[in-house]
Amino acid sequence: MTEPSQRFTPSPLATALEVASSLWGVIVLGALRQADRVSVPAGPIVTGFVAGHGDEIERVKSLIRYALALPEDAMVAFDDAGRGLTESLDDAQGLATNLAISSRARGPWPLDVGDEALVGRLILHGLRCRLYGLVEALVLGVAGGHDDERISAVHEALTEAAALAGESDPAEATRRSYEAWSVAGLSEYLNPSGDATEQARADLRDVADRLDALILTDG
Repeated sequence: MTEPSQRFTPSPLATALEVASSLWGVIVLGALRQADRVSVPAGPIVTGFVAGHGDEIERVKSLIRYALALPEDAMVAFDDAGRGLTESLDDAQGLATNLAISSRARGPWPLDVGDEALVGRLILHGLRCRLYGLVEALVLGVAGGHDDERISAVHEALTEAAALAGESDPAEATRRSYEAWSVAGLSEYLNPSGDATEQARADLRDVADRLDALILTDG
């Protein structure tokens, strides 16, 4: 997660890397969640999922690029992150490490990837964490250079990412993730004793107010 003391508008590359980390976490865990059975090597599960959901993934990427005004070369970071992450799942240690990182060490270590119940719980918890991280990355990325169309694109990207995560009600999952970040994360960035300028805090408040209207009243 981005440290609260950092600027709300990092470089395009830094923003792309932050978003890529969270979004690929959602894609990987969504693929594992929707698989009949998670087994090692897990890389082919993700590869097959990506091939079968290519249009949806490209749609989310396009929404993110538009919302954050990212240059085309910044999106290369997304593809590179995906290839590296998928390859890391081809042994038990890599799968265990990914689950531990995504779930923020929710499970015991060493993690037994043969324990299907444990793996299932960590996948669901990891998805909650990754969707939370995606909310943060997109909200901070759009602050300072936003309009109604870009705010709407953030909303759409979050909802479509929730669908990739296997959520039966993507709009509700988006609302939960955004609401959790609004309560637990937003206050850290708006803290008057922090390093951000008052203008930066005002920009972030404006983004949050607009997203409140879109997400918290959706459906």
